[in-house]
Amino acid sequence: MLKIDGVTHWSIPVNDLEESERFYRDLLGLEYRGRLGNSHMTCFHVGGHDILLCERKEKLYRTPQQDNRLHHSFTLSPEEWEKAVRLFHERGVKVEELIYREHGFFTGRELYFLDPSGNLLEVRDPTWKAGMATPALADIVGAGSRPRDAV
Repeated sequence: MLKIDGVTHWSIPVNDLEESERFYRDLLGLEYRGRLGNSHMTCFHVGGHDILLCERKEKLYRTPQQDNRLHHSFTLSPEEWEKAVRLFHERGVKVEELIYREHGFFTGRELYFLDPSGNLLEVRDPTWKAGMATPALADIVGAGSRPRDAV
């Protein structure tokens, strides 16, 4: 058996590199590290990890159901999690599901959403515990608020 020392990076396939760079940098706030030469890849940094966006040669829009809920998850503070819910609503980001997970390996409140290429992503607030409030999305974003055009 090997002893792995760490993760060098993980990769997310995207359809449009420039559009995805804007989404991950300008909306999610990941640190832009730059393009990798002429490789059609961009490196971002977050939470001690590097993430590569790799532009597909053939555009493909997958659904979470096709990929058995394959997703990437980001941890947020309670305040940033609520900010994310409101920001995604304002920017028209497609939200798939809100879960208040009481049991399991990763407990907390989880918001699942899609990036511009249809990749399922999650923002998670691990501080949420069973017995705490479980407001619906409409309650968090404010009743009557309307989303802007999608990013």
